[in-house]
Amino acid sequence: GIVAEQSSLGNQASSWSWLENPSKSSSATDVRVLYMYGALDEKYATIGQRLAACEEKGASGGVVDVQAVADAGHALVEEAPDAVAQAILTHIRGGGGEVGSEVGSE
Repeated sequence: GIVAEQSSLGNQASSWSWLENPSKSSSATDVRVLYMYGALDEKYATIGQRLAACEEKGASGGVVDVQAVADAGHALVEEAPDAVAQAILTHIRGGGGEVGSEVGSE
């Protein structure tokens, strides 16, 4: 329905300005975000690499953990369920990973 359409990612305002310079944001957050992408998924890998670059230069204020999943494309949960589960557990336990690190490689 209309609620789902209005909350679609395609209809949401861009967050890049906040991610790239959160000090100019009107609100701060203590919530960390885990962004995972399949290393074989070009579109989301590009976004992940941009997020990792924000993290590396400290621009995003350390709120995003970026994890690539090796040998996976767009369907992470189906293609690499163990790597996804391990990354989520590490994230919620506060461990994070190295920015842009890759999980699931053998």
